[in-house]
Amino acid sequence: MREIKFRAWDKKYKRMIDGWDLEYLNEIFESKKDGHFVIDDDLEIMQYTQLKDKNGKEIFEGDIIKTRKDTTIVINSIFHGINFYEKEAEVIGNVYENPELLGGKRTLS
Repeated sequence: MREIKFRAWDKKYKRMIDGWDLEYLNEIFESKKDGHFVIDDDLEIMQYTQLKDKNGKEIFEGDIIKTRKDTTIVINSIFHGINFYEKEAEVIGNVYENPELLGGKRTLS
C-alpha cells in the first residue's frame, strides 16, 4: 500500500516539521496555492515521493538530490520518473534549509 506522508517548512521559525500523515493534513488543510498546500502563510507542505535515495533516506518535494554525474536536481512535485536516479541519487539538502546548493539547478516536476 502506498505510504502518504508529508512534512512542512515553517517559514516563521525557519524549521522543518516532519511526520505529518494524510489524516492530520486533512484536519488542518485550508487551501492550495501555486501547486503547494498552504495551511497558512508561514507553512509550506511537501509530500513524500514514495522513493528513497541510495542511503535509504526518504525523498520529499523540495529535496535537493545529487546524481552519480554530480547533477543537482530539485524535486518540485511527485515525479515518479526519478526512479531512474534512485540507485545513484543522494539527498544533499532541501530548498528551504540549503538554498546555497541551488547553483545550476535542474528541476523535475
